Amino acid sequence: ACFEIRLPFTTGSSVESIAVVRAPEELDSSARILVVDDEPSILRMMQRFLRGYQVEATHDVDEALSHLAKVDFDAVICDLNLRPKSGADLYLEMTRRWPHMMPRLTMMTGGAVTPELRRFEATASVNWLKKPFDRRTLQAAVQRGVTDRRRASTALVRT
Repeated sequence: ACFEIRLPFTTGSSVESIAVVRAPEELDSSARILVVDDEPSILRMMQRFLRGYQVEATHDVDEALSHLAKVDFDAVICDLNLRPKSGADLYLEMTRRWPHMMPRLTMMTGGAVTPELRRFEATASVNWLKKPFDRRTLQAAVQRGVTDRRRASTALVRT
């Protein structure tokens, strides 16, 4: 359920603007989310924004691949500009090893820094999360992955 409350901000007796406050959507607390970013402050922010989910955070692609080999995550959120391997490297490896998870992958970017990554950003068939983003936008990206996971699980049960 989502509720919307509109509160007027006033100075004196005149209404100057309206603030919209929305209650957070219901979270699937069992959803497992993998976040990959090499900036510790971004990882902390992501963990705060995703409070209520089961979040695993890592700073590099190799460690992310190790997590992916063990857990079928509901959503994967990965920064494009990572070192030494980039988010594009994670995308290619996931495509090869776990193609069923591709709809659950969202790449974050504030703009590609190399010509190769700019080409990848322009051509890759993946969900994009443009920086800066807010909590609601991040949660919507996660929800796409959770929805895909549920859809895939339902399809397996029916067969």
